[in-house]
Amino acid sequence: MEQKITSPGQADLDHLAEQEATVLQLLRTRYPSAVLNHDEGDLNWLQRLVDDEVLAPRQTYELQCLGAVLGQVFATKTPLKWVVVEDEYGRDLALQYPNTSVIVFPTTMISKRVEDGRDVDVVPIYRTIAAQVEKLKDETEYKR
Repeated sequence: MEQKITSPGQADLDHLAEQEATVLQLLRTRYPSAVLNHDEGDLNWLQRLVDDEVLAPRQTYELQCLGAVLGQVFATKTPLKWVVVEDEYGRDLALQYPNTSVIVFPTTMISKRVEDGRDVDVVPIYRTIAAQVEKLKDETEYKR
């Protein structure tokens, strides 16, 4: 199956909102003043959840919710836009640099690292991906 990229529907946007609400609930249980503003401050909240080991590696859904919040920061602070990617592996929300083939999957950026027992440094992940996307978008083979 060829990769198909479409705009997210209302159900997809509702799912993102649910994932964000899950993270906010996790945060407010421990840090009552926590808010999510779709900016780099959110990354610090995500880092606290990771550092405090609030989630176990087996809590895949919740860890992917952290990735959805990371994605919301990308979508707000960079040119990346939410899309739905469908291929032989299924259907996933991702972020695409407009008019290019550059696509990133933020929902698994944190979960895969936690599940693999690797260190998770949320701000460097964000900054590295943002810089890589900016570099790739100018390369001819990634333009549509």
